[in-house]
Amino acid sequence: MNLAEKYAYMATGKPYDDLDPILIDRRNRATELTNALNAAPKAEQRARLFQELIGSAGSAPDVNPNFRCEFGDNIHVGDHFYANYDCVMLDGAPITIGDNVLFGPKVGLYTSNHLFDATERQLGGSPSAWVVVAGWRPT
Repeated sequence: MNLAEKYAYMATGKPYDDLDPILIDRRNRATELTNALNAAPKAEQRARLFQELIGSAGSAPDVNPNFRCEFGDNIHVGDHFYANYDCVMLDGAPITIGDNVLFGPKVGLYTSNHLFDATERQLGGSPSAWVVVAGWRPT
């Protein structure tokens, strides 16, 4: 499976191989980019790195350190997204955030979850992931 196919499968909620080499490479890329983002002293630099890191971003994202994500590819934010300090997004499945959404400190969005049953884990069970959508849309 290529990366797009892996992400599509992961979004079904079925267990997947979290230690797949392609996923490990993407996780390492996300770690490198979030390290750079978190070390950037200026908001403009952080915005550029955030836009490089994630799947898509609207205009004027503002992300404070320490931002962390699992892959980045599955995160999509609208215009004027703001993440206060210590935001975590584990994006095993898509995370979609609308326009003008503001996150307070220590917000975490976790699409992935490890299996709860110890026997399933010992038999090689892997995490599953579910889609997260957050935002406000006028009616």
